[in-house]
Amino acid sequence: MDIIIDIFLNSLVPVFLVAGVGWLLAHFYRPDVRGLSRVSLAALIPCLIFSTLISTRIDLLESGRMGIFCGVVVIVSGLFARLAARLMHLDRSATIGLMLVIMLHLY
Repeated sequence: MDIIIDIFLNSLVPVFLVAGVGWLLAHFYRPDVRGLSRVSLAALIPCLIFSTLISTRIDLLESGRMGIFCGVVVIVSGLFARLAARLMHLDRSATIGLMLVIMLHLY
């Protein structure tokens, strides 16, 4: 039973507190949401990503596996895109455009 209370206090209560403060601000002050979203996208999200990248530890073998997996995904996507372009009888420039979109859609 103690673990349930611990999870509730450490995981759910902060979420409800932040949501509650956001609701109170929206209800009483009517802030400009566009400005807040621009600030969060331009400043806060890159800071969060940088902090996460700095604090994450990945060993060399694991990063090598991820790199190989990404390369395989890109190559297989390109092969499927080339096959689809051939089946649709696309010209060279349309085939290259389709392959670029399909191969790099995740990046």
